Amino acid sequence: MSSTLLYLLFVLAAGVAVWQVLRRLSNPADKPRVKRPDSHPRSDTAANLAPHWQAADAIDAPTPLTDKQLHARMRDRYIEARFPGVAASSADLEQTERMIKGARHYFEEEKYDNAHELLEMAIEQTPAEPALRLAQIEIAFLRRGARLYTRLATEFNRVHPRSPAWSEVTRLGRSIAPEEAIFGADVAEGTHGRYGPWPQMPNWIHASWDLTSDVLAADLHRSLARGAALASHASTPSA
Repeated sequence: MSSTLLYLLFVLAAGVAVWQVLRRLSNPADKPRVKRPDSHPRSDTAANLAPHWQAADAIDAPTPLTDKQLHARMRDRYIEARFPGVAASSADLEQTERMIKGARHYFEEEKYDNAHELLEMAIEQTPAEPALRLAQIEIAFLRRGARLYTRLATEFNRVHPRSPAWSEVTRLGRSIAPEEAIFGADVAEGTHGRYGPWPQMPNWIHASWDLTSDVLAADLHRSLARGAALASHASTPSA
């Protein structure tokens, strides 16, 4: 092969090489790719973070209440609505002096059902506290409720069989329900000679006034009503 032909082939090969270099420089897509460091590691991707989010949600989510907790919460709401200003929760029911005072105020306002229920719920909260039962017994006596008084006195004697207050309970019981054997034999004492909180009444409701007139008025009204009923029955002609 002649030297001229070889020279032409060399020039042609060099031209092709230069053309390829220029083509790559002019086309970025053909540039060699350099792997950049990942600024967000794979462990921080959404897929990998999902378990962490779920764990956080589990911590923030409220724990379901048990039946006992739910009942306690509903009871507290009832207490707050039923006895506004007196008790707002079951914990308040454990304040014996406060509950007796609240019951006495209800009694003064002639809200007898509130007074009785307040003391009932306080007794349920602290069943071993005798002062609550005695306050309940005295209110029943002041209302001249013989049947209720007998029931409450019987329950008190069952729970506190050796209470020193039992003698007072039976004394009042003989006045309001003399036919009940639980109160013992009747004794010679004036019908109303021992009424009043100083010293005749035990004053278990911590009253600051003499209750004698209230009891006498209730008894007088009761006697007049009974007399009117008997007179009406006597005046009715027999068939």
